[in-house]
Amino acid sequence: MDFTRLGPGVRPRVRDAFVEVRNYLYPPMGDVFYVSKRGASGDGRSWAKSFLTITEGIAALTDNDTLIIGAGNFDEAATITLTGKNNIRIYGMGTGMQWGEGSTNWRTVTSEDHLFDIETCAGLEIAGIGFIVPTDDKNGITITAGTCYSIHIHDCCFIGDCGSGAKMAWGINAGGSLNADLYVHHCKFFRCKTGTFNMCQRAVIEKNVFVVPASGKGIHGLDAPSGYGVVDDNLFFGSASSDYGIYVDAATAGNFMVSRNRFCNFEDTKAINQTAEVSVNFVDNLEDHAEGADRKVDPTSG
Repeated sequence: MDFTRLGPGVRPRVRDAFVEVRNYLYPPMGDVFYVSKRGASGDGRSWAKSFLTITEGIAALTDNDTLIIGAGNFDEAATITLTGKNNIRIYGMGTGMQWGEGSTNWRTVTSEDHLFDIETCAGLEIAGIGFIVPTDDKNGITITAGTCYSIHIHDCCFIGDCGSGAKMAWGINAGGSLNADLYVHHCKFFRCKTGTFNMCQRAVIEKNVFVVPASGKGIHGLDAPSGYGVVDDNLFFGSASSDYGIYVDAATAGNFMVSRNRFCNFEDTKAINQTAEVSVNFVDNLEDHAEGADRKVDPTSG
């Protein structure tokens, strides 16, 4: 690395090296936009002049931009769609484990729609946001089947029950097999109604917490005809009432690994359920058992 450009007699600093390496390894950063409940409805380019809604912030994004959303409950008027963008970062103030006023909560209460649709995007990162759906059969994030690649979701929470029963349909609906290279980690999925995650190809799902309501499914594995999918080191809490931790009903699949997951409070055979003979490898998945000792719940088929 050439530090001579710093000038004679100027010692290089670690920060200078980091900035140069960062710009070399990652795509160049574009503009940074802000959304805040305390903004002034400005151009979104500072906290003082931030946008007041997430809708405005998403609409302002072009390739390589970053959107930072402040704390508070953001009640958006309708589904927000991000289409055809590359290398976008969307950050909130949450950790993935809480959804109070001190964190960033993206909600829809006015139109009863899905929260966030992603279409034909690549290189997208979403972090620190609570997705809350208080109405029936709507999704937190929907990744439209087609041409989405390399989407990274972490430290988010998906709240399907706001006190009146499980409502959210899917926390993340990955759109099936045509969306590739999805990475989801350190998220909390709380009582989503019909399923928390709809699998896609080459997905890695690790270190998440799933709280599954009656008749729900923590992770629903659908067709993934190529690539490698991994579900590893997640925690699943059931309701002991016709709910499943991991439910695999793929008619066709590539190599799919389910390993080191822990399950609690599921009925027998429902921590992991496989209904089709596909190439799925189950390794070292454990369930807390009423008799005290953990037991393996790896299906023998597949």
